[in-house]
Amino acid sequence: MLTSNVTIGRLLQLLLGSVSAGAYSVMQQIGFWVTIMCESISIAIQSLLSQHLGDPSDTGRSLAYYTIQRGIKAGLFLAMLVTTFIGIFKSKILSLLARSLEIQQAAVASIMPFLVMQGT
Repeated sequence: MLTSNVTIGRLLQLLLGSVSAGAYSVMQQIGFWVTIMCESISIAIQSLLSQHLGDPSDTGRSLAYYTIQRGIKAGLFLAMLVTTFIGIFKSKILSLLARSLEIQQAAVASIMPFLVMQGT
């Protein structure tokens, strides 16, 4: 897996140039972080939902419905929180992920559209 990632990285660098490839790498790292955050909510909701679906009574169904509603609200809240956090601290986050000022500037131009696309 590592070899294929290195190969893809080198191919991107040849096709796009080092700055674009660096910005792409930074966006991949941010996307990975956002995905892990969303998956944690999803797994927690799934485990709660499975507990409630095992109960055939009306209480179990109402708790399952409540869990789904809370999961949707938690997901929307997390998406807004992450987007706001990255929007406010994007220069600090990018400076931690890339040392090159050119790569940071290229990533700043694409970070918000990337977050919008990540959420769809």
